[in-house]
Amino acid sequence: MKHLSVRRRGLARAAIASMAAAALFALAGCTSGGGGTAPTEGGGGDIKPMKLRVATYTGESVGSAQASKKWTDLVTEKTDGAITFEWFYQGQLFDAVALREAVGNGAVDMGLFSHGYFNAEMPLSQSMNLGFLSSNVQAVGATHQWMWENNEAYRAEWDRNKVRPVFWGLEPATTVGCGFEIDDLGILKGKNVRAASLITEDFTSVGSNVVALQATEILDAMERGVVDCYGAFGLSLATDTGVALISKRIYDYGRGGNGAQELVIGTDLWASLPEAVQTAMNEATAEVTEEWYQPDGLQASSVMAACEKVKAAGGIVEVLAEDLRKEWAAVGGPANEKKFLEIAGAEGPDFLKEYKAKVKEFEKEFPDYVDPTAACAATF
Repeated sequence: MKHLSVRRRGLARAAIASMAAAALFALAGCTSGGGGTAPTEGGGGDIKPMKLRVATYTGESVGSAQASKKWTDLVTEKTDGAITFEWFYQGQLFDAVALREAVGNGAVDMGLFSHGYFNAEMPLSQSMNLGFLSSNVQAVGATHQWMWENNEAYRAEWDRNKVRPVFWGLEPATTVGCGFEIDDLGILKGKNVRAASLITEDFTSVGSNVVALQATEILDAMERGVVDCYGAFGLSLATDTGVALISKRIYDYGRGGNGAQELVIGTDLWASLPEAVQTAMNEATAEVTEEWYQPDGLQASSVMAACEKVKAAGGIVEVLAEDLRKEWAAVGGPANEKKFLEIAGAEGPDFLKEYKAKVKEFEKEFPDYVDPTAACAATF
């Protein structure tokens, strides 16, 4: 579609950046220590068969889940079928809160989880949810890859949790869904809104009451009237959980992307993998990351599929009026930064300065990114 066009040079830069990231992944992997129980390479360089279990609290239709499934399929292909994966969706094994620790301690091999539930354990990672900073999700994703590779404090945070990111499944624009029109921010004052991570500051800054719920609890809460609106979801995840289908008015309100999910592997398991398997995984990361941001990639296609489901349910997706977006940013942006610095502690100021500078750099590197949520809104 015309409104999602991307120039070839932008895709070329994305490919180069992705391959550079893969090379750094490989370098880090080859210097890891031993441990774990994975099989070693067999004679002649063959890889002994192994099945890895992957768990997530989301359903299969979420864009980041689709991309992560493609990642596992690519690894299987690149290892000639030696490394296979068994997926468990919808919290079949662990819910959203238990999943991080489950991967870290080896109860499950890999997980698609959200850092947003773990302020105390992953304080610097909350930067993925800094609102009103950038709408360029590709730039934000590249920033987190760079910070993981180059910022010692950030890397140590993931190492402490014993999980290693293999795909940053950043969702596009964060949406808010209500049963009423938002034509004045004052209408949100006193309303009960589900939110998580720094997104809570978006709503407290306009006088809403924030209700802390896991993703799988929101639909029931909305149906019973416990909450008036949902927040902290991109359109794909909101539709997957069902909340977008009962929220008649859904808005991209200008906070930018939703750093929702990361596909991770346990660090002990990673260290035990043969170099050939690590290489296959690094290559899969580069390929999936490049496709994720293309105009016809999984991020865009999952949003547009969700868009059609909202239409079928009689809902509306729209971009909040420009004056209201500016008004919200004026109070929500500072509130986000203040809360992040409270969470991050002593390391926060230096980290935030570097983080914001890198986002700006990568925005120049990927100037052609267009959030597919706006493309969805344009169809109504």
